[in-house]
Amino acid sequence: MIDATPEGVEEWARTFADHAGVEYVPLLDVELGADTTVIRYFFERLGQFQALSVAMRYVAKGYSMDTNPVRLYLHAEEWLVVAVELESNIFRLPENQK
Repeated sequence: MIDATPEGVEEWARTFADHAGVEYVPLLDVELGADTTVIRYFFERLGQFQALSVAMRYVAKGYSMDTNPVRLYLHAEEWLVVAVELESNIFRLPENQK
């Protein structure tokens, strides 16, 4: 677990991608919410295999469910986006560890 700050979640997301075999994510967007956190990975169009690797790792790890599916879409004709909505509590440190 990490502390739920934008920087901490971004670091977690980049490490998650690295474990999927993706060493470089050109752009990452994090929206922290009270209950859910949205992470968006932006890949150049030629990075389709990297995008799929990240998306499939979320599916394989059980993060993608009916209530929070992993989404893949094209943004502004330039970027392939992997978006996932996760429960924010996975990023929070227990009270006694803050």
